[in-house]
Amino acid sequence: EEELLGLYRSHTAQYPDDAGSAAVYVRLLLALKRPEAGAAVSAALEAHPENPLLLYLRHRELQQQRDPRALEALSKAVDAETDPLRKSAWTEELVGVALAEDRRELAERHLKALVALPDQTAAQRVALAQRLNRDGFAALALEVTAAALAASPSPEVAVELDLQAAAAETSLGQREAAARRLDSLLSRVAPDYARRSEIVSRRVALLSSDAERAAHLQRARAAWEA
Repeated sequence: EEELLGLYRSHTAQYPDDAGSAAVYVRLLLALKRPEAGAAVSAALEAHPENPLLLYLRHRELQQQRDPRALEALSKAVDAETDPLRKSAWTEELVGVALAEDRRELAERHLKALVALPDQTAAQRVALAQRLNRDGFAALALEVTAAALAASPSPEVAVELDLQAAAAETSLGQREAAARRLDSLLSRVAPDYARRSEIVSRRVALLSSDAERAAHLQRARAAWEA
């Protein structure tokens, strides 16, 4: 253990421009819960102040110390990160902590940045919409699903996007829009489609009166007979 730490300590001292080795050294110190981790990450950030991984490791070090500045450190790391996968993972971590600390505006700012990332696949947008609905950011979820549906995804992905869009509309109080979306979806899927019962269940949940239920049942019966 000491030999390995000594090796990285010597390397970082000899090659201060090697941010990767500095990050590995800090990771080792954090994993071993060594008290010098704070000084090491501070020294590394002096040489590489905009390095996202080192900024994230600052967050981890502060988190380990239960320092209230940990969330702001994570926010800086997310801002600096450009890799979409890592940015997404760190944003998810940030949102959980921010909501727990009643920092919804901070969570929303980073989620908006995530929504705006270019070149996301349909599957990534589905996962993002699910996360946004789960965490109560329905307006952003609707924005994501609209963009993804406009890109003509595969039929199976389109079903999930419409379901997420309907969930967002329902959360926003747009029940009629959600009902129309689900009715349209039901008209497009086959009677034996595996998820049809789920779609029907969500549609039924939007019925608000006995008269509306009767009309919906009548339409369903007519469609079945046809």
